[in-house]
Order: sequence, then C-alpha cells, then structure tokens
Amino acid sequence: MVKLSAVLIVKNEAANLPRCLASIAWVDEIVVCDTGSTDDTIRICEELGCKVHQIEWEGFGKAKKKAVSLAQNEWILSIDADEELSPALQKEIRALASRDFRKKAWRIKRRSFYLGKPIFFCGWQKDAPLRIFNKRFGNFNEALVHESVRTVQDRRTLMGIMYHHTYPTLKSHFEKMRLYAALGAEKAQGRLSSPKLAINHSLAKFFTMYFLKLGFLDGWKGFLLCKNSSWGLWYKYYLLWKKQGREEQEPDLTRQIRVLHVDTEKGWRGGQQQALYIFEAMHRQGFQTEFICPPHSKMESRLLERKLPHHPIRYRGEWDFASGLKLGLYAKRHGFRILHLHSGHALSQGLWAKLFYRELILVASRRVDFSIQKNPLSAYKYKNDWLDRIIAISDNIRQVLLSDGLPDGQISVIHSGIDLMRFEKVSPDPGFRSHWQIPGDAILVGTVAAFAGHKDYPNFLEAAARALKENPRLWFMAVGDGKLLDRMKEFASLLKLSDRFTFAGFHSEIGTFLKAFDIFVLSSRKEGLGTSMLDALSLGKAVIGTRAGGIPEMIEDG
Repeated sequence: MVKLSAVLIVKNEAANLPRCLASIAWVDEIVVCDTGSTDDTIRICEELGCKVHQIEWEGFGKAKKKAVSLAQNEWILSIDADEELSPALQKEIRALASRDFRKKAWRIKRRSFYLGKPIFFCGWQKDAPLRIFNKRFGNFNEALVHESVRTVQDRRTLMGIMYHHTYPTLKSHFEKMRLYAALGAEKAQGRLSSPKLAINHSLAKFFTMYFLKLGFLDGWKGFLLCKNSSWGLWYKYYLLWKKQGREEQEPDLTRQIRVLHVDTEKGWRGGQQQALYIFEAMHRQGFQTEFICPPHSKMESRLLERKLPHHPIRYRGEWDFASGLKLGLYAKRHGFRILHLHSGHALSQGLWAKLFYRELILVASRRVDFSIQKNPLSAYKYKNDWLDRIIAISDNIRQVLLSDGLPDGQISVIHSGIDLMRFEKVSPDPGFRSHWQIPGDAILVGTVAAFAGHKDYPNFLEAAARALKENPRLWFMAVGDGKLLDRMKEFASLLKLSDRFTFAGFHSEIGTFLKAFDIFVLSSRKEGLGTSMLDALSLGKAVIGTRAGGIPEMIEDG
C-alpha cells in the first residue's frame, strides 16, 4: 500500500476541523498550512497529530501548492476544512491506495450543503474536483482563486461521496463572496468592466443557476444560493470597474491585447514548437495570454514544466462543436477577443467558437504548402468570412494561398524563428556513436523529420545509396516516426542500406542528434519552411536541402 498525505489550508476553521480531521485520521500524514488563524485552529490541529506550518497568504493556488510541497509522500489527498469524507469514500480510497491508485489521478464527487440543507441542483450536482494525485506528475496552479490541479496523469472519478458543509449561514456566504470577488477582480486586472457589464454578468449567473441548472427545484434555499452567488459576481465586476478608474489612462498594448492560443494536437512536431515559442515570448513581454490544448498532450506537459498559464479542452475532431462551445465560452468568460489558431484543426475549433461568440477575432497560422483546394473542408475553413487573418510562415505558402483564390490583403508572411540558445546547455554526447553503433571515423548525415509523404524519404534514401558509392565513409540517420516508417525501412533494405542507415525513432529533445550530425539534410518535396534546418544552421552544421516550399527562403546554393 502506498502512503498518502492529506493537505489542507486553513484560517479560523476551528468549528469545521474536528469533523474534517476525523474523516481523514487514517491517512499516513496530515499537512496543515495555516494562513493567520486567531481562533483554536492551530491547537486543534496539533492535538490531533497534524503537521502544522504557518505561511503567508498569497492566494489559494500558491497556498495549496505550498502545502503539497511540504508533504513527505508522493500521493496527495487535497481536502478543505469544511469537507468530510463519507465512510464509503474512505473505504474506497484505502482500497485504491493498496493498488497504487492504479497510477491515475482521481476526482471526488461532492454533495454540498447550503444553510444546512443538501443542494441537488443549481449547477452543484456535477461537482467533482480532482483531489487525489501524485505530486511527481502535477500540482495546483497558482491562481488567486478557483485554483485547480494540473497533472499529466489519466483522470478517473471515485464512486464515493465527499460532503461539503459550505456556507452554514448567510453571513458566511457573503464573507466568502467578498473574498472571492476581491481576488477575482485582482486576477482579472486588464479586462474591461462597467456597471452595465456587472449587472449583465450577475443576471446571466442567476438565470443559469436558477433556471438552466434547475436551482428552483432546491426550494427557497436554492433561490437564496442563486441570488447570493449572482451578487458575488456583480461585486467582482463592480470592484474591477472601480479599480480601473474613470480617468483616461495611457494605452498599454500588453494589457489591451488579450490572445488565446489554440493547438489541438496531442503529439509534438515543429508546429507545436513554433506555437510554444510565440506563446512564451508574448507571456514574457507581459501580454495577457493563455494556451488552450488537449489534456495529457505533449503541449500540456511542456506548459506544466514551464508553469505557463493554460486550460485543457478535449478535442474529438473537426465536427466537435462541443469543444468549440467550451472554447468560445472560456474566451468570453475571461475576456479574450483574439484566437491564434496554430493548425487547421485548431481553425475548425475557432470557427465553432465564433458561432457562439461572434466578437472573436480569428487568426490562423498556415505552416504547410498544400493547396487548400484539394480538400473541400480546408477550402471552406480558409475562405470563411469569419477568418480575419492568415499568417503564412513563408512566402511560398503565401503564393499557394493566393493561387487558391485567397485575397492578398488577408495574408501576412511571418517567417518562423528559432531560439538560438535552445541547445546551448546540450553537451555533445561522447558515447553517442557507440550507442548507435556508428564508426568513429564515419561522416554522419542526418535529418529530423516525420515519416510523412511530403518529407520524401525515398528521395533521401536514393540519394544516400548514390552518395555511398562515391564515399563509403558516409553514415545516415533519421530522427522521427510516422506511418511510413516501416515502409522506409523496407526500402532501405531493398537499396542495401540497412547496415549504413540508422532509424532512431521519435525524440522530443533533438539537440544531441543535431550536435552529432556532420551534415544536415532536408529532402522534402513540400515544406512550409523547415525550422529544423534553421536549428542545424544555428549549430554551424553544413546543410543540404531541396528547392521545395520555403527551403530556398532559408538557404542559397553554395
């Protein structure tokens, strides 16, 4: 059985703690972070054997993240002082602990009580926050309020119930609403607000909770919950408007331009690297920006590693209007007007989102030089009147789009760039050649490219066979994977290259390979630009490329 640490953040919770701590008394460790209690909170925790730490208040996300870091065990159960695990849930968690929680993170369904009465509707009926996770794979974000766990683990939901004894009195509800409103207004700095907007948000909140989410079925306490919650949202936008002041201020583009970046791919290729470069640069310069990507994707893993703001939305295909609705609502709720769509699939989601939020401005990156006319769906998307701007990463792509009938005024050419310092800390691997069984005196010719048709691996293999006849010291390597990998291995065998051509497979970190190559090759018959060649050039490597796509915009013969 793995060991489990329960973590809590508390302030003046003496009334709730005995009930909460009794339900988790069986865990291996209870870590309590106190943010300034003046009642008997600390005494109760210490008497019940908790490890108590007093910390400065920096918001809910940072406080919970600190509590997780203080836990000795890898597996974490996060619980609030006003929550209580039911006996059935306790039994279920202990059974899962004996199976290493099946290597997954777990959501826990909550049954909430308002003024002492259980609430079955108002939108609370599907409340199931993620509360059990392995801290090696995730942690809380640093949101001031409405914090959540970000993890790369697969997620499942427990069957048992956690009781949430929230807001036992109207006074406690209004106190919490004031706190949430103040923190929410601080988090939303840079977004526009007004008295009218505050009222509109408040009315929409009440209508959604009371009618759409059936709050009226919870009786008079349901009405009070919906009314008071809508007041809290009104107060947040009122505070935000009040902070903005009525005087004209010097325009600050980093505050006014709010961009939501969208990528729908789960894997990692050059397009994802370029999207991350752009997003990191904007975030570093202070722009109000976030990234939307699929949960458990390679992009989410890198965003988590870099602690960059993002929100996962599951994407199920071109016709997934539900994810488009989620995207549109998220953009509207958080004040994003611009969607930067980093792939054709992302453009589909942007168009769905604009169906629900018409004020969106759609900007799509085009990274491939395929004609959109060959695919009716692509032609519809890129010629759609709702698409405001297309960024072509090479002039070659721009020419293809113009020949497909798109207006010149809608297309901007912005060449992809690279991070010149990306591989600065990557040291040449002295054991690289022995690991891959490459002779020390061989001239290593390599490429980094997916095994896709437009990369034209047959061209590379045929050229390798010819070059070997001229120079038997040559050795060849390909880094990447794809649907054509097995066929290319067969073709290499047919050309009698099997003992001189290494298929290295996919590697997310390519610096070691690029530094080991003597010559870099890009054999594509179609290529948007080919930034792996720019990476090779930045390391001082000799490069060879075809006259395809955007490659001639990077290198000249000789």
